[in-house]
Amino acid sequence: MLSNSTSGLWVYWFDSGQWEKILDRNTTKIYVDTENDRIYVGTIGDWFYIGWIEGDEWVWEQIIIPGLECGVAAIILPDPYDSNRLWLGGAGSTGGTPYKVPPGLSGNSFIAVGWYVNGEWRGLKIKGNWRVSIAYIAQAGKDNIQKTVDGGATWFPSYDEIYADTINKVNYIGSGLWASGLAVTCVSGTQLSMDLGETWVEGLDFTIGDIGYGLPGYQWAVASPETILEGRYDLLVATGYPPEQMGGNGVYAVDTSCLIGGGSRCFKLLVPGPAYDLVVNGSILYIGRMDSGVLAYDLLPGSSCILRVYLVMKLALIFF
Repeated sequence: MLSNSTSGLWVYWFDSGQWEKILDRNTTKIYVDTENDRIYVGTIGDWFYIGWIEGDEWVWEQIIIPGLECGVAAIILPDPYDSNRLWLGGAGSTGGTPYKVPPGLSGNSFIAVGWYVNGEWRGLKIKGNWRVSIAYIAQAGKDNIQKTVDGGATWFPSYDEIYADTINKVNYIGSGLWASGLAVTCVSGTQLSMDLGETWVEGLDFTIGDIGYGLPGYQWAVASPETILEGRYDLLVATGYPPEQMGGNGVYAVDTSCLIGGGSRCFKLLVPGPAYDLVVNGSILYIGRMDSGVLAYDLLPGSSCILRVYLVMKLALIFF
């Protein structure tokens, strides 16, 4: 399933080998609840939707946050312990989002949590300006990464002395050498925590400069390979828009030992071009590009080729 901020939500049917558009909206992040057969997706300017299949047809229910104006409905997902409890977040403008947004679009920036039952909100809590007991949310500006331990009733900074003027993305690393790590990509640097934000790895606070390919833009996704690459690289970082004119965007391999030791030449460009999302499955790295769809890259030693372009379209976000 693929979400596209200019073309809508698509699903690939393996039995027919065809792509089908299932929601004709400009969509953002998607989440699939496999246990309850539900799809959650945000849109640009048209709030959130929950979808399911009845017979041979897709059914969609729009979810609106009362009292707010919709700009970029960025994320919606159910609580892992109670599927009626929803976590949501939105941005008021293009700032800090990777999506194609119509000129003049504006709305409220917010994070919210509440129970949505039979079309009505219960216990809805909303915090302006950009989740279960402990949760994190990225927020632009001076407040950085916000943390809640009471289900979204109150929020506070989740760290001490993490220097970040704007948080781009909070990445949970589910597999690989840095499995269970929390990587926070910021305008002013990327940092890692192995205890969900209680402490941060000393010596890791890095940006990727011009290493011979041009200057990259914002750092977005972080993933980790299953084994050390080329005897040294243990982390993968995607860089992309904004700003759009940066020529050094791409997927970079990072030598964290080099950085911690204060060394130089700690990065290597693996795949050029602006990228937003990364998923590692075995030796294959799936790359959500901002300009040319989904790429599959082989991380095995000696390989430097892109295996396949899965869909040629400008994606807002891929994989989940």
